[in-house]
Amino acid sequence: MPVDLDALVNVAVLDQFAVPATYQPLVSLPGAPAFSIQGVFDADHEIVLEEVAASEMKAAGHSTTVPVIGVRTADLGLTPKQGDRVTVAGVVHQIRDIHPDGDGWVDLILQRRR
Repeated sequence: MPVDLDALVNVAVLDQFAVPATYQPLVSLPGAPAFSIQGVFDADHEIVLEEVAASEMKAAGHSTTVPVIGVRTADLGLTPKQGDRVTVAGVVHQIRDIHPDGDGWVDLILQRRR
């Protein structure tokens, strides 16, 4: 019998670490209203820049820190798109990249809107 990681792990992670946020589907559902979500937010998540990771250079590469919110895919009710917005603690962020894990979780790589 397959293991349901979403039910066993993702729900437990949200129960312990989730913060409230607002999702505004500007690109994924234009004209639809914003809605409340919960996610695990990290204001300084370290990522390796994809253009470096994808290159065949033998250089050490580099990374940067960006805000990221991880959410259950089922809680979104839509496929997130670049350009949608997420507000956390009153700060508006735009989605720059989407990293699903294949087990019901997605990390939304954000960029703070100025």
